[in-house]
Order: sequence, then C-alpha cells, then structure tokens
Amino acid sequence: MQTIMLMQPLRRLLRRADIDLAIGYTLINRIWMLGSNAVTMLFIVHFLDGTQQGLYFTFLTLLGLHIVFDFGFSYTITQWVAREGAQLSRLPDGAETLSADTAVRARVGALLGQAAPRVLALAMAFLVFALVTGYWLFGSDGRIARGDWLLPWLLVCLLTTLRILLLSVEGTLEGLGRVELVARARLAGLVSGTVAMWIIMLAGGALYGMVASAGLLFAVPLAIYLRRFHKLFHHLAAAARANRGAWDWKAQVWPFQWKYAISTLSTLLVLNLFNPAVFHFQGAEAAGRFGLGLSIANSVAGFMSVWLNCKVPLISSLTAGQRHDELRALFRSTKRNALAVAILAGSAALLLVTLLKEVDPALGARIPAMTTLAVLLLAAVLQQYILTVAVFARAQKREPLLVSSLIIALITPCILPFLVGAWGALGAGVSYLLPVLFISAPCSYRINCRVQAAMRGQRRAMCDHGGAP
Repeated sequence: MQTIMLMQPLRRLLRRADIDLAIGYTLINRIWMLGSNAVTMLFIVHFLDGTQQGLYFTFLTLLGLHIVFDFGFSYTITQWVAREGAQLSRLPDGAETLSADTAVRARVGALLGQAAPRVLALAMAFLVFALVTGYWLFGSDGRIARGDWLLPWLLVCLLTTLRILLLSVEGTLEGLGRVELVARARLAGLVSGTVAMWIIMLAGGALYGMVASAGLLFAVPLAIYLRRFHKLFHHLAAAARANRGAWDWKAQVWPFQWKYAISTLSTLLVLNLFNPAVFHFQGAEAAGRFGLGLSIANSVAGFMSVWLNCKVPLISSLTAGQRHDELRALFRSTKRNALAVAILAGSAALLLVTLLKEVDPALGARIPAMTTLAVLLLAAVLQQYILTVAVFARAQKREPLLVSSLIIALITPCILPFLVGAWGALGAGVSYLLPVLFISAPCSYRINCRVQAAMRGQRRAMCDHGGAP
C-alpha cells in the first residue's frame, strides 16, 4: 500500500512533465550515452595505443558524416507517413498491420516505394565516399600498418551504410506512431553495442570494438523491428508494388525535403567551425576546453530536444487530422516543457561545473571559464527552443528556418576570426550566440505568431463549416 501511495505522486509528476514511455526511454538513452562515453574514454586510454586512439577518433569523425548522406530522408518520411497514416490503427488481435481504407494504405506504401531507391542510392554514395576517403587518408600515412586499420574500417563503413537504411525504417515506424518501441529498440542496440565494445577492448580487440558496437547498433533494433512488425512490412511492400505511380516525389515531397536538409546541414556546418577557429588562434589546450564546454551545452540542448523529437509524429498526425484544439494544447505544453528542462539542465550544468572548479581546480581548469560556458548554454538553449517552434511549422509542409540558417552560415565565418582573435574562446561563444539572438530568435518569434494564427484560422474555418471545434 505504501508503495502504491509513493508511486501516485511520481505518476502525477511524470504526467505534468509530459513524460510518456517514449520520452522515458529516450531520456535513458541520453543518460546512458553521457555515462558510457566517460567509461569509453577510460577504456580508450587504457587499452588503445596512441595510433589506435587516433584511428578511433578519426573513424568516428568520418562516420559521423553519414547524417549528411541521410539528407533529411528519415525526418521527411516521419512527417509524411504521420500525415498520410493518421487513419492507421492496430487490429484487435495486436498484429501490426494496416487497418485503414485502401486509399490510405496505397498512399503510405507508394510513398515508401518512392523513398526506398533514393535512400539506397544515398547510402551507396556514403559507402563509396567513406571507403575512398579512408583509404586515401589512412593508406597515405606510412607510419600506420595497413593491417591495423583496413579490415575494421571496411566493416564499420559497411555497417554504418546499413544504419543509414535503418534510419528510414525507423522514420516510417515513428510516423505510424510506434515511437515508444523505436526508442526502446535504439536503447537496446546502444547498450548492447557499448558493452560489446568494452568487452572486446578489454580482450585486446582494439578497433574491432568499434565494429561490434556498429554491428549491434544496427542488428539489435533490426531484429526487434522484424519480430514485431514483419506483417506491417509485408503489407507496406505489397502496397508499394501495387501503387508505384501514386506519388510524385519530385513535386510533392522534394520541395520540403531539400529545404529542411539544407537548413539542418547549414546549422551542422556552423557548429563545426568553432573548435578549429579556437585551435588556430589560441592553441590545442584552449580548443580542448572550448570543445568540452560546447559538448556540455549540446548535451543540455539534447535533453531539451527529447520532448520535441518524440512528439514529431503526433504533431504531424494532429495537423493532418485537423485536430486543432489538441494541436494548440500540444504546442503550448511542448514549448513549456522544453523551456523548463532547458532552465533546469542549464542551471544544473553551471552549478556542477562551479563545484568542480572549487573541489578540483586542476580538473576544473580543463573546462572553459564560467562566462564562456554560460554563453554557450544560452546559445544552445535558444537554438533548441527555436527548433521547437519550427517543428510545428514543418508539420504544415513548410521549412521556416532555411533563410535564417543560410544567413547565419554566411555571417558566422566572417565574424568568427575577429571575435576569437580578440576574445579567445569567449569570442567563439559570442560568435555562436549573436546570430542566434539577432537572426534566429526574431525569425522564431514570427514563426510562432504565424503558427498560432494558422491554428486559430483553421479552427474558425472548421466551426464556420459546421465541424467540431
């Protein structure tokens, strides 16, 4: 009885914070990544020599470019499937299949049929790029024996290519409302892959630990999806074959996809400019401190994004179903929760860093000054809040951040050298904050006003035509 009484306040707290199972699993995923990354660093230091350590981080950097070759497909698929599949539901016997009318089933299948060859072509392009770049980069260094890197590199490239294909499968499942199970599968793959990497490093397998991690990160979620959704995949494949001409991707989807992809890639490019600039003007130690501060800020923004990312399919579905009252309520609650998490996480990060600098000054010296960290946290939180507003506009098949992202991508490289040269790491933080504050934030405010006005207008239009308010 006492356990039940203690659980009730916890359930109320979770409900007020809008933490469902999907968000819960994603939060655990983020927490695991933070903790496991620290442990992985210890394993790298103890079980890899200097050459292997350099190869490990260079592998990670090159493989991280796979997100470029996704080119917004996984997000776009989630959006369109959620809109088209708003009428799809689960059969009473629990089998994952399609129970909507034939027209909806045909459109969802045809959409995926159009996406599949495009995603496959981009995945193959990544594989060729990664293999050629890796062979040129590692093979041209005579100090590294080919046997130390060739086979691990080939294997992780192949597995990362498969991971690109899996992203679109996950986007489809999320669009169909299976967000919780996708979050759980990703967590299972991440945990099993990380533990396998530690075991192989401990056994002397060196870079093959990365191979095991990449393999399980792909294989574990795939096994879960096949076991749980094999009937769903069968129905979608049949619908794709039978309705090849139901979609014109170039006319209907591509105008949104390329704008979203360019906007996202512009932001990614800007974030990768700061550390090299600090390294060039201030040296390796200053770049190391700034990089750690930027990682802390991005981690806080990552926690903030959990609420948003898990709600994308629901936002698209509510928009397609014209359920405007629910959409407005979700809009308000998502902004409120994201801002609350940002304030709490940012304050906790500043407090912990302050305590660390007091308790262990030598270790605290490896972290940037508090002013720089505060500037980075403010910029990251503002950027994530802006994305929260943008997602609701994207559900209406518009990309609201394209122009502002391109302007920032042009301005930041111009102001960055002057500010870093004058103020060091603080200048890099200010170069991040100023464009967000004076370009992105005003754009976000206009987007916020337009989204809310559109919701009110659509609601009035439904009422005028006799629909439910």
